[in-house]
Amino acid sequence: GNLTYFSPALGACGWTSSDTDAVCAIPHDIFDGAAPRVSSGGNPDRNPLCGRLIRVTSFLAAAGNTKRQVSVDVMVADRCVDCEANDLDLSLGAFKQIAPEGSGAVSGKWQWL
Repeated sequence: GNLTYFSPALGACGWTSSDTDAVCAIPHDIFDGAAPRVSSGGNPDRNPLCGRLIRVTSFLAAAGNTKRQVSVDVMVADRCVDCEANDLDLSLGAFKQIAPEGSGAVSGKWQWL
């Protein structure tokens, strides 16, 4: 999927994060699928995915037309409205650990820890 970055603030999990925190926003379909139903009195801040750890791995071009893999662990703090099922939005600090900021988006994968 695509790995991008955003400027976290007060996220869907109910707490405030900053660019230097190792946090992410997961695809809205995944987040919403696990969220307590607001219509039945559930609090979306109590989504069981909030606070879960994810290992994110980017695939960067390296010398010799090969791919170099770089990983970072992040915590779920928000939902990403524009993300497809395999995409992930990272805080800038986390993104810069796996790719140059100027790249904007890189190809990669993620998995629950």
